[in-house]
Amino acid sequence: MYDLLCIGDTTLDSYFKPLPSKDWQLDKKARQISFTFPGKIPVELLSQTVGGNGPNVAIGAGKLGLQTALLTHLGKDESGRQIKRYLAKFHLPAFLIKMDKKFRSNFSVILNVRGERTIFSYHESRDYTLEGLPEAKWIYLTSLGEGWEKLAKDLTQYLQNKNIGLIFAPGTLQLAAGAGVIRPLLERTNLIIMNKEEAQSYTKTATTDLVELLQALRELGPTLAVITDGANGCYLAEGASSWSLTALPGPVVETTGAGDGFASAFISAMISKKDLKTALAWGIIQSSHV
Repeated sequence: MYDLLCIGDTTLDSYFKPLPSKDWQLDKKARQISFTFPGKIPVELLSQTVGGNGPNVAIGAGKLGLQTALLTHLGKDESGRQIKRYLAKFHLPAFLIKMDKKFRSNFSVILNVRGERTIFSYHESRDYTLEGLPEAKWIYLTSLGEGWEKLAKDLTQYLQNKNIGLIFAPGTLQLAAGAGVIRPLLERTNLIIMNKEEAQSYTKTATTDLVELLQALRELGPTLAVITDGANGCYLAEGASSWSLTALPGPVVETTGAGDGFASAFISAMISKKDLKTALAWGIIQSSHV
């Protein structure tokens, strides 16, 4: 039996930053970047790697001692084969890495500017299936492409009358669809994790009070709610109680993956029977490291 089974898409990620040029401008106050169009913008390629919320958390939790597995769907193409070779390095079970010749593999282009990032993300629509799902103590459901609604419905049915914990960290399409689409799944969720902006969007509230935002998330059904807020730290609510922890000081080089780092460490501590305050500390330390 696995401690943690992650369900989510895997992507091939390219990270780059634009070099100084008159052809692009950053308006930090308006939170906008503008580029000359048409144009040719010189960039520095920072790295190319395999990413995605599901694999990031599966690999991170595995490094922290949990027995982890990843259910992910890839295209039967060169990118898919590259991703599968990468995942094999972390001993994730190959039978759950499903390759389909009808679909392409996912990819993302991450634009890094002054320590923050904007992600251009492509998620292929898929025929998601839970076929062959192994036994696990906890399931982590996260970012998926078009077709995810059927998987969410199937997962809700699968979890009926099973003593399996469910963690939900919605991705872009799941956030855009709104909570009403999967209310039964949310009511079965033990823990929901997202950042502040995502929580505001998902609960349809503009409040900046993190305690109010946590309670709004819990009113959707989950037992526990955790919100991350970048350099301001993280916040957790259970019942009438809430806790917060500030981020560690240090230079911010690039923020992509910090949320997954937090999630993998927080979840690992929680599954390892640590108290929730300790779990927050694990999450903060790991996210700062990432």
